[in-house]
Amino acid sequence: MKKKYPLLGIIVIVIIVLLLIFWYRQKLEEKRIEEEIQRNYKEMGPGWPDFIRPSPAEEVPLNEAGNRP
Repeated sequence: MKKKYPLLGIIVIVIIVLLLIFWYRQKLEEKRIEEEIQRNYKEMGPGWPDFIRPSPAEEVPLNEAGNRP
Protein backbone atom coordinates (compact mmCIF):
# COMPACT_ATOMS: atom_id res chain seq x y z
CA MET A 1 0.00 0.00 0.00
CA LYS A 2 1.41 3.36 -1.04
CA LYS A 3 1.36 6.37 1.28
CA LYS A 4 -0.54 9.34 -0.07
CA TYR A 5 1.19 12.14 1.81
CA PRO A 6 4.71 11.19 2.93
CA LEU A 7 5.73 14.88 3.05
CA LEU A 8 2.98 15.63 5.57
CA GLY A 9 4.33 12.98 7.95
CA ILE A 10 7.86 14.36 7.65
CA ILE A 11 6.62 17.89 8.36
CA VAL A 12 4.70 16.73 11.44
CA ILE A 13 7.76 14.89 12.78
CA VAL A 14 9.97 17.96 12.19
CA ILE A 15 7.49 20.20 14.03
CA ILE A 16 7.35 17.79 16.98
CA VAL A 17 11.16 17.63 17.15
CA LEU A 18 11.42 21.44 17.04
CA LEU A 19 8.86 21.78 19.84
CA LEU A 20 10.80 19.28 21.95
CA ILE A 21 14.05 21.18 21.34
CA PHE A 22 12.49 24.52 22.35
CA TRP A 23 10.90 22.94 25.43
CA TYR A 24 14.23 21.40 26.49
CA ARG A 25 16.07 24.70 25.99
CA GLN A 26 13.45 26.48 28.11
CA LYS A 27 13.92 23.94 30.92
CA LEU A 28 17.71 24.39 30.75
CA GLU A 29 17.30 28.18 30.92
CA GLU A 30 15.02 27.89 33.97
CA LYS A 31 17.52 25.58 35.65
CA ARG A 32 20.39 27.99 34.90
CA ILE A 33 18.45 30.92 36.36
CA GLU A 34 17.59 28.91 39.48
CA GLU A 35 21.25 27.96 39.97
CA GLU A 36 22.29 31.60 39.53
CA ILE A 37 19.78 32.69 42.16
CA GLN A 38 21.07 30.06 44.59
CA ARG A 39 24.66 31.15 43.93
CA ASN A 40 23.72 34.79 44.58
CA TYR A 41 22.08 33.81 47.88
CA LYS A 42 25.27 32.05 48.97
CA GLU A 43 27.42 35.06 47.97
CA MET A 44 25.25 37.40 50.05
CA GLY A 45 25.89 35.25 53.09
CA PRO A 46 23.60 34.56 56.02
CA GLY A 47 21.20 37.32 56.92
CA TRP A 48 20.86 38.72 53.41
CA PRO A 49 17.06 38.99 53.82
CA ASP A 50 17.66 41.64 56.49
CA PHE A 51 18.95 43.96 53.77
CA ILE A 52 15.84 43.44 51.67
CA ARG A 53 13.13 43.57 54.34
CA PRO A 54 12.48 47.05 55.74
CA SER A 55 13.19 47.41 59.41
CA PRO A 56 10.27 48.29 61.71
CA ALA A 57 11.69 51.80 62.10
CA GLU A 58 11.39 52.36 58.33
CA GLU A 59 7.76 51.23 58.21
CA VAL A 60 5.65 54.36 58.53
CA PRO A 61 1.99 53.84 59.41
CA LEU A 62 -0.67 55.23 57.09
CA ASN A 63 -2.90 58.12 58.14
CA GLU A 64 -6.71 58.16 57.74
CA ALA A 65 -6.46 59.16 54.07
CA GLY A 66 -4.24 56.16 53.33
CA ASN A 67 -1.13 58.26 52.70
CA ARG A 68 2.20 58.20 54.42
CA PRO A 69 2.82 61.35 56.49
